Amino acid sequence: MSTVDDLRLPQTYETAALVIAGEIFHLQVAYARSADSRASDDLGQDYLSVRQDGDRLAFVLCDGVSQSFVGDLAARVLGEAMLEWLWQLDAETAQAQVLQETCHQYLQELSSTVAPQVTNYSLPGDLPPMLREVLERKRELGSESTLSAGLLDVAADKLLLVWLGDSRIRLWDRQGECTAVLGDTFLTQERWSTHRGPIGRVHVFITNLKDIKRVVAYSDGLAVMDRGLNDSLTMRSLDAVITEAGDAPTSDDISFLEVRFSPFVEAEGEPRLLVTMAEAIRLTSSKPHPLEVEAPALEVPAAVESPKTVMVSPPSPETRVSAVSAAPLPPPKPASPPPEPVSTFVSAPTLEPQPSPSQVKPPGRFDRISQIGIGAIGVVTLLCLVLAGVFVLGLLPGRKAQETPVPTSTLEPTVAATPIVVTYVVTPKVVGEGGGIQPSDPQTIKEGESVTFKFLPEEGYVVAEVLINGKPVGRPDQYTIPNISMPQKVVVRFAPKTYIIRLTVEDGAGGTIVREGADGDVRSFFRVKHDQSVRLLIRPDEGYKLDWLRVNDVDGTSLKSVDGQQESWLYEISNVREPYSVRVKFELEEYTIEATAVPEAGGIISPTGTVTVTHGFTRTFEIKPNEGYQIAAVLVDGDTVRKENKYTFPPVVANHTIQAQFELKTYTVQVVVEGLPEGVTASVEPGFSQSVQHGQRVSFKITPPNDYRFKQVLFNEQELQQWQTLLQSQQPDTQLSFEFEPIDNDSIIRVVFESTSQ
Repeated sequence: MSTVDDLRLPQTYETAALVIAGEIFHLQVAYARSADSRASDDLGQDYLSVRQDGDRLAFVLCDGVSQSFVGDLAARVLGEAMLEWLWQLDAETAQAQVLQETCHQYLQELSSTVAPQVTNYSLPGDLPPMLREVLERKRELGSESTLSAGLLDVAADKLLLVWLGDSRIRLWDRQGECTAVLGDTFLTQERWSTHRGPIGRVHVFITNLKDIKRVVAYSDGLAVMDRGLNDSLTMRSLDAVITEAGDAPTSDDISFLEVRFSPFVEAEGEPRLLVTMAEAIRLTSSKPHPLEVEAPALEVPAAVESPKTVMVSPPSPETRVSAVSAAPLPPPKPASPPPEPVSTFVSAPTLEPQPSPSQVKPPGRFDRISQIGIGAIGVVTLLCLVLAGVFVLGLLPGRKAQETPVPTSTLEPTVAATPIVVTYVVTPKVVGEGGGIQPSDPQTIKEGESVTFKFLPEEGYVVAEVLINGKPVGRPDQYTIPNISMPQKVVVRFAPKTYIIRLTVEDGAGGTIVREGADGDVRSFFRVKHDQSVRLLIRPDEGYKLDWLRVNDVDGTSLKSVDGQQESWLYEISNVREPYSVRVKFELEEYTIEATAVPEAGGIISPTGTVTVTHGFTRTFEIKPNEGYQIAAVLVDGDTVRKENKYTFPPVVANHTIQAQFELKTYTVQVVVEGLPEGVTASVEPGFSQSVQHGQRVSFKITPPNDYRFKQVLFNEQELQQWQTLLQSQQPDTQLSFEFEPIDNDSIIRVVFESTSQ
């Protein structure tokens, strides 16, 4: 059973760059408080924690919002709760949309549990009154934090990322940085609040872990890294960047985490500070202010169980289970032979040593050699006896022979040793379809020799994995088993060749482009099998229209409207045999407003004619009558609105018309008679009052009553010379006609009579 290790970087002091070397995951971490926090010896408002268990690793990086109430509280509470939540996920069955909804609900209910604790949080008694008042005001809004978190599960071949706010997450695959697949979603205005829950949208990203080489997360205190982050970031260069960013008076808290599957390359002159996870835990042990959180129980999918209790303060070193306190026991030996190897491909090979020839010997090998040796000894013994007999017979000569000296010699028998050849069978096997293996038959190989197998995928397939005795060795085109000392099994599995289709919306706004049938699952990229066709649905948001579509930087022209409508489009890529980059750009719709004035001589409307307005924008028109005219009516889309000299369209979402109607002003000309006794009146034609349009002339015929004559006639209290001349030539009881100049305002004619008897 693997050891579960929890690493929490302390918020109470700085942690210089550490490189943690593991069997699968290799980490680099660092932590630094802002200049202000160091000067006042305050807690840092960033929180970074990592949990590791063999081939699973979870991390959370939270950045407390400094303008909220005690931001380190929210960062610590959120970090511990999310670490537990992530750790309980079943990465193999997790789906992005379900996970997003579940996480949003969990964060919402977490806030309802934490809010009372923030309300009851005791501030130090020696705070200055002004500072206490500011903090109490902030308490009403709650404590807030951003979130960046992830789960790397090698067995499930899944990478899950969850974020909310502007703390960064960056990704690298084997071709280079691919952070663009996460989209422009690291937004400053998004965060988690102890009083309001998630503010903004919880973002979730899921992909295959085998395609990922490196994951980096850091808070906005290291925003300088946004300009560039190379693949060989060393401890020395990381510390230098942190020092530079942290020395600024306006510096922010800094937390940094890098996870990769290959060991960090030690640069020339780089201090060697490689530690184990247990050593890192020991080096960074601290006890920040504790805050217990009773996390809410949620109704989530069966693969996800919500944690019951989360301790924000890290456990003491005595209670941690690590490689130092308890070494893992060796796994028990299986009672029966293991089953046939199946697909268990992971992104990094399992670091378990293969048995060496000296450690493994085939059953019965030395028994056979012993049997052969005993037989050889018997043959040698028999030959010696025969030769001895011949020698003895030769020593029985006649007399003549006794007189002749006979040279003697020593006979040494020679035995030809039979070479012993030990062989082993190497069995190749193809699981599934999609290719073959060469050679394909079992191979009998002598001990100590090697054998090479070639893996031959068919058209449209690639090598998915190669297993040697059940252990993955990657996805090579061929593999050589050297120095064979035991029977071997070679298993190869092929998989359909796939290509990445990357989907990008320029500027990140205006609409969506998704795979047809994705049911709203908006993803930055997906994979398509060899020779498969795919249709992309392009749908502008309300008020937007499609500006252009480019496929591998070439304009796409084969768009088809959906159901004959211009609001949605389909683009098809047939027989995919290469990666594709599909980019779309949307632009806001534009509408027209036709502005006219009737009659044209009556006034103007500005602007006039055809006016273009962008969707969602307003437009104001000024209406100004000419001299002598007034606004008769203002019609918008044929309906009368208030007669004012300005009209503003609300946010425009359609075409419109506006018409300003003018009319001549109308004036009243009245005749007022004075100097007559009660009951006596003069004759006035056409009447004592007339309505006259601007610029018209008007005349009155006035006849004095008997025994009276005109004494004085005034126009708007002025004596007109032509009327004075007319009065001087009058005769008693004479009818006179008074004619006006063109009228341009309301007027009064005052007629004064006098008696002729005077």
